[in-house]
Amino acid sequence: MATTGSPSTYLDAPALSVPDLPTAPLTLEQAIARAIAYSSQISLLRAAEDLALQERRAATDLDDPEFTAAWSDASSDDVQQDWGSQQSTTTTRGRDSSTETQRDTSLVPGESSSVRRTTGQETSKSTSRQYSTDYTSGTSSSDEDAYRLGLRFFVPNPFLLGPRVSARKAQMQAAQSDRLDAERQIANDVHRLFLEVDYQTNDLALASTSVALHDIILKTVRSRAEATGATGADVLKATQGRMQAATQRDRTRLAGAAALRELADLLNVPARALRLDTTTATDIPLNMTLASPDEIEAIALRTREDLMALYWRMRAAEQAYREIRNAGIPWFSHIDASYGEGHQTSSGYETSSGSGTGSSSGSQSSSASGDIRNVGPGGESSPTSVRNEARETSESSTSRRIESGTSTSSDDEDSTEWQVGFMVTVPIFTWFVNHEDDVALAEYKLASAQYAEQARLVSRHIQNAYDEWVEAQREWNTYAATEGPFLSQVRQALKSLEGTIDLTPDEIASVKLEIVNSLRLWREARLNYRKTVLDLERAAGVPIRDLVRPAAAPAADPAPATPSAP
Repeated sequence: MATTGSPSTYLDAPALSVPDLPTAPLTLEQAIARAIAYSSQISLLRAAEDLALQERRAATDLDDPEFTAAWSDASSDDVQQDWGSQQSTTTTRGRDSSTETQRDTSLVPGESSSVRRTTGQETSKSTSRQYSTDYTSGTSSSDEDAYRLGLRFFVPNPFLLGPRVSARKAQMQAAQSDRLDAERQIANDVHRLFLEVDYQTNDLALASTSVALHDIILKTVRSRAEATGATGADVLKATQGRMQAATQRDRTRLAGAAALRELADLLNVPARALRLDTTTATDIPLNMTLASPDEIEAIALRTREDLMALYWRMRAAEQAYREIRNAGIPWFSHIDASYGEGHQTSSGYETSSGSGTGSSSGSQSSSASGDIRNVGPGGESSPTSVRNEARETSESSTSRRIESGTSTSSDDEDSTEWQVGFMVTVPIFTWFVNHEDDVALAEYKLASAQYAEQARLVSRHIQNAYDEWVEAQREWNTYAATEGPFLSQVRQALKSLEGTIDLTPDEIASVKLEIVNSLRLWREARLNYRKTVLDLERAAGVPIRDLVRPAAAPAADPAPATPSAP
């Protein structure tokens, strides 16, 4: 078993209910109301009308906004290593020394002496090479957490919303017109069947009277034939008349039963249980002056519900075409608004170290100043004062250095962000090539053609119904003017002669039979007239009283009473 609120609950077929049977004879108004209430076509059209109403309400619904929420937490570690090397070379060149020789006579008198003075400086070439190596390593870490909240609004397009709402309204009006047109046709059918059942019921009584009169005639002829007062041809003729009367009675009974069953189907009542009050169905004026066909056509174009349904569908197609055309106007597709906050913490330390190697080499470097005195040519020396000052330096060195250091950093950062943006649809292709508007335009042209064709058919139906009504009214007026008074006179004469001995039973029955046949023709003419009035109502879409000119005064129904069977 489906639970309450589940989809299957709403999809279950409703239980078939037994229709309530009327306890009293149904009037025309009651029958029309019952036929509409039990019509499956009306039920479907009501559902379609409700669907169109809901679609009309849904046309103004807004799209729900979209909410987004995002949160992120990220961390990263970064390790860096860097190796570097460097080499440099330095070269220095010195200056050469010079030597002077002078004669000095101050030392030993009488003897010459020579003094050699050497002055100057000699510096040899020196080359220095330096090698250095640097190493840097560092580690940095970052932690970041952030969140963002966003909201997206879908902005309704007024260029599309207006035509869409108008189209849905037109569709709703079309669905309502379909239902009203179906109700009007059902009412017309029920009224027609009421008249048919009333006519067949009364005509069956007349047909039964005709059969009874033929029985009297046949019985009298047979009696006369037995008394040798009639020939076989008279008996055969009377028998044939009786058979024809019985056939007409049976046909009338079948026609009345068929009309009753059709009406019972519309009323959802078994035919055997259906009882009607047909007096309310025969209140159609029998002599009236109607508006002209052109005036009736103008009324029909404003009031016929099937025409109104086609008109509203044409308007709906026009608004649908307008909506597609307006799609070429740029408009916002959505608007975004967001807010976010973030926090970032970063820290790191860096370690650096360096090492180097240097070397230098050079030749002897000396400087001297002094006097050297030589005495005697024989090479003997004399007291000599010599001043020598010399310095010799030879240097070679190698050095190595190591440097290191560590640095640490930390940073915290908070961020806040507001953001508002929008997106606009630019219908570039719609401006140049758009086949949807061609389709919508074709649908509008089709709806217009259907409306024009239906209007033409309505005009023709009105003209035909009007012509039939004029002919039926002429026929009825002829019967009312000639047959009505004549039948009244015949009935009075027959009543005065029934008690005399001058007329035989078959002669009296023959006169009554003519009266019955005239009554049947008279009732048939009245039924045809009333049917033409209903046809005109159906073609115009309004009751016949709305088509009667105000100056018209309906004549009274001169229907004579139905004669009883002898």
